[in-house]
Amino acid sequence: LLFSFSSVHHAAILPRIKQAFLVLDHCGIYLLIAGTYTPFSLLMPVGQRWILLAIIWGLALAGIVVQLVAFLIGRGDSYERFAYFFYLAIAWIPILWAGEYVLKSLPPMGLDLLVAGGVAYSIGVIFYVWKRMPYAHAIWHLFVVGGSVFHFFSIFYYVVPDVL
Repeated sequence: LLFSFSSVHHAAILPRIKQAFLVLDHCGIYLLIAGTYTPFSLLMPVGQRWILLAIIWGLALAGIVVQLVAFLIGRGDSYERFAYFFYLAIAWIPILWAGEYVLKSLPPMGLDLLVAGGVAYSIGVIFYVWKRMPYAHAIWHLFVVGGSVFHFFSIFYYVVPDVL
């Protein structure tokens, strides 16, 4: 979904369509972050699992609402600067809280893939905000795809077999 919104945004010619899909793309980032954490949360004890899921999905939904409101009132550009930090905070805060369960539950390769994905996204943000560097946005997208691939394989090979 996220990659589809991003593709349509980049392919669109009409400014209004381009802007609408940019907003959907940014909303999709929140869904991607929360959706990626959901399977990892299943490695936690049941009570704490639900707390983590409530926090992550609550923050993601708050981010989506603020993103949509900022767009509707014409303040999307101002919100975008804040969003970079909000994405990173939502992505890294649970690691600080639930990291011990993930460390205990994932074998080293699963953990390496998880960390590599987080590092790829985090480094990619540098290129996303570096507007004056040629091809920085394309480089950003390469880091995003890389981060997604790392997380996919961590979940597929090391979380799904333990949860099922």
